[in-house]
Amino acid sequence: GFSYKERAVYENMTSHYVKTTDAAYHIGMLHGTLAGQEGHDAYAPFQLQQLLSQDFDYWALGHIHKRALLHEDPYIIYP
Repeated sequence: GFSYKERAVYENMTSHYVKTTDAAYHIGMLHGTLAGQEGHDAYAPFQLQQLLSQDFDYWALGHIHKRALLHEDPYIIYP
């Protein structure tokens, strides 16, 4: 994960998540919104396939304050 320079980011940030080591696990933390999700501001919108293509082991998502399991193996979750 990383911090945003502004209070809100409205661009897709998934390309900034890159494996830089051969660590045993790669965990992504993203404060953003699944594209097309209604009822929430479109902060750092992303497509599910974009997260899957990064080949991380787990994605912890923020912004939506309601638990949601978007994918298993790897887990992509709004905790």
